[in-house]
Amino acid sequence: MTARVWQLRTSGFRKLMPGHIHLRCPHCGRKQSNMRRGKYDPPKAMLAETLCERCCVSLGALEPGVEYYDAKGNSVAEVTL
Repeated sequence: MTARVWQLRTSGFRKLMPGHIHLRCPHCGRKQSNMRRGKYDPPKAMLAETLCERCCVSLGALEPGVEYYDAKGNSVAEVTL
């Protein structure tokens, strides 16, 4: 991912607090800052991209996938328990 694309994806978020993660919908661009981390969120991830509730309904997505990114924009693997 280029630096410009990463900058556009992460603009508009508040400063990330410890134990939290930012969420972004890749379809509509809706953002939520500083959501509590789930047990499956990778520790190095700062951004999770997944469809928001509105887009899930409009697209008919039953279980949307999640993509995680670290502070440099690199993809991070999901934690398996």
